[in-house]
Amino acid sequence: MTKKVNLKVGSLGSLKFEKGWYTYTGSALGSGGLMRRIQRHIKKDKKCFWHIDYLLNNEYSSIEAIICAASNTGHECKIVRKIASMTAKPIKGFGVSDCKEGCRSHLYYIGDNLDEIAKSIVDVYSNMNLMANSYFLHNSNLIKNN
Repeated sequence: MTKKVNLKVGSLGSLKFEKGWYTYTGSALGSGGLMRRIQRHIKKDKKCFWHIDYLLNNEYSSIEAIICAASNTGHECKIVRKIASMTAKPIKGFGVSDCKEGCRSHLYYIGDNLDEIAKSIVDVYSNMNLMANSYFLHNSNLIKNN
């Protein structure tokens, strides 16, 4: 987020977002799979369906990096618990409307610790025996990092 903003986020209402970096964890087990979900999130012009859509449609937010792994089962709650144990602040209720494991949030504010947290998240994937793929976004194109 390039500046502090208040955003209406669906049924969560108005939320305050501080300037800085955030990490969002979700699954892509629905139709179309992982790359289709990523491509949808990259698009700015879309109907808001998920909480993350409201955040990403904002002019002050952008996707800078994506860390993902292909899997037939959802691991997002395990990943979120590891992120929560880091120096990250949860955005209460964000992305958890269908969470069955009682997560406080699937979106965490990480301030300016992007590089450190990104490396830690890749490590979380590795420790779960998931092959993490990292991408950076450049001119709306995904560039694979590993």
